[in-house]
Amino acid sequence: MTGLVLAGASLLTGLVAASPSPAACAGEDLLAIHGKWVMRPYERMRNGVPQADVQQVAQRVERIARLFRAAYPEPRGTEAVGYWDFRGSGRPYPYAFNSLYKSWYCNTNLGKVMVGDETFNWAYAFVNHLNWFAALQKDFRVDGRAVYLLTPRSGELKGRPAYAGIGNRNSNTGQTFSRAVLITRPGRSPLQPVTRQAFLQSFLASSEARQQKNLASLQHSSLDPARKAEALRKMQASFDRDLAPAREMLRTLSAQEGAEPAIVGPLGTAGFKEFASEQRGQALVFLDRTYFDRRLPPAAPQFVVVYWSWENNPPSHNFRAEFERNVDLDALAALLDR
Repeated sequence: MTGLVLAGASLLTGLVAASPSPAACAGEDLLAIHGKWVMRPYERMRNGVPQADVQQVAQRVERIARLFRAAYPEPRGTEAVGYWDFRGSGRPYPYAFNSLYKSWYCNTNLGKVMVGDETFNWAYAFVNHLNWFAALQKDFRVDGRAVYLLTPRSGELKGRPAYAGIGNRNSNTGQTFSRAVLITRPGRSPLQPVTRQAFLQSFLASSEARQQKNLASLQHSSLDPARKAEALRKMQASFDRDLAPAREMLRTLSAQEGAEPAIVGPLGTAGFKEFASEQRGQALVFLDRTYFDRRLPPAAPQFVVVYWSWENNPPSHNFRAEFERNVDLDALAALLDR
């Protein structure tokens, strides 16, 4: 019996000794790990695109891919993967070059360095479409036209305005960051600012129409007359109070102020109080269809959104720093209309 117990204890001791230490790889220099680039075939294609046009898109994507690979030619602490896809069959064709950068990390449970299965390290070129750069406001229009909300300005990159991406957040999986730059023809943009006057007029009109529906719904409710009258009075008073700043602003707006770009916060509420700066708010814009040259081949890039994101760890920060230092925005601009 004693021998059996001693044998079990010996076996347990051996297992414990063989188990990796949680800190076995904690001191590893992850940036000393040299990764590589892998290119995959395109991911998907919309029906109705002629094969000859697919080849035209593929040629243009390869030009973009070369610039992205040159921006991060020697992955350190990461493994780089590139591929492309179509986003629809409209004219000009919307497509994208996508690249991801999986970070190596110390797995403290196994006690060894491993490459992650998932990542927030990405760099994209969205061609002929805005994607995450501007959010379509589905429930709000200005002068009957669709409008988009840009993310806030976040400085410049190589002389071009840079914007915060939508991927800036803290979560239970850690911190993530993102930025974007719009590449357009010199002196032109597919984005047309919405003016303050146009915004205020449309904001008030849509808010008042929505309120009239709310009042009508309450009016036809089954509340007894006394309670209904009081509820209607309170609803109208609350509505007037919420819209008072916008109404006063529109009333006192000068012609010069009214022509300035509308930079606002999130839309969809009746709580609009004031306009903001580019650094604190979000510009409201139209997509200017006259920007697009219909004489060009449908595969030609007419504008490009460069969008990149990264995590809060050494390989991710190295990827971000190298990409921002090396990405050739002028070379990307030179690919437009070709």
